[in-house]
Amino acid sequence: MHHYWVHGLCISSELLLPELYQLSSKQGQEWSFSSPNVSIELGKTPKSLENAKSEGVLYQAAPDRFLLKLDGIARYLVEDGSRIVIQPDLQATEDEIRFFLFGSPMGALLHQQSLFILHASAIDTDRGAVVIIGSSGAGKSAIAAAFQQQGYRIITDEICTVTPDETGQLVVRPGLREIYLWGDVLRKLDYNPESLRRVRPGLDKYALTLSQVVAPEPTSLRCIYHLKTFNQPEVKLVPAKPTDKVKYLLTHTYRESFLPSSAQKSKRFNRAIEIARNIEIEEVKRPQSPVWSLDEVTATLEKNWRYRG
Repeated sequence: MHHYWVHGLCISSELLLPELYQLSSKQGQEWSFSSPNVSIELGKTPKSLENAKSEGVLYQAAPDRFLLKLDGIARYLVEDGSRIVIQPDLQATEDEIRFFLFGSPMGALLHQQSLFILHASAIDTDRGAVVIIGSSGAGKSAIAAAFQQQGYRIITDEICTVTPDETGQLVVRPGLREIYLWGDVLRKLDYNPESLRRVRPGLDKYALTLSQVVAPEPTSLRCIYHLKTFNQPEVKLVPAKPTDKVKYLLTHTYRESFLPSSAQKSKRFNRAIEIARNIEIEEVKRPQSPVWSLDEVTATLEKNWRYRG
């Protein structure tokens, strides 16, 4: 078995997972984690779930079980927030199997542990974690990568957990040691996509390794930016209305449809209220133009969080 950590979890895996930080036995003894060990195994999975409460074309979800079915890739069974079983397709590459593992199956696992998960990017600043939420394609990952080029550390991308620590302070925990970017975004950032690993054959998306190795300790949450596009030439930033803050947090919950029970949905709603009460959320509108300036957006955000003192 190989041992790793991610999102505050200790991972024991039959698969090599280069996207995660390795965990030595000494580190496992010295570091405290918020959740018990999680195992990732190869094995047989069911073709369907009994008593599924929520389902889509590719998945089924029950309160403590989740099944993702990807033809030509694998079936992923997630159980009790502590186990993922993968039944790979013979045609799938290891890169493809791992790429999909760290999406919906990992999200379902975190939901089963009753963690609040945002579809977001997070960067580490001297004022705490700055989290960027927004719809797919809004530019969250591109902005995070641009901040990395300016010397900031990316805490996590795509999946971002927001949880209270032992003192009750809201914190963000590190995710993968990679960020996935489209070829046009990489070229905009002056990277050569061909020098990076393609996440799956035929897809113009690549894995960029994070520039700084980190420990699993959480970072206190500073503020949240809600990123959206509009038909204006400049970047605009305004405080979110109190009535909109909870709505934004619920809207950008990662794979909220994977929450099949009313109890899980109630916990998510209560956590969103708690975050909205304690954390400022700003609306960031950037030009819809394909040539929008990453530098202008990062400068606007940096000025804002520093102005807050």
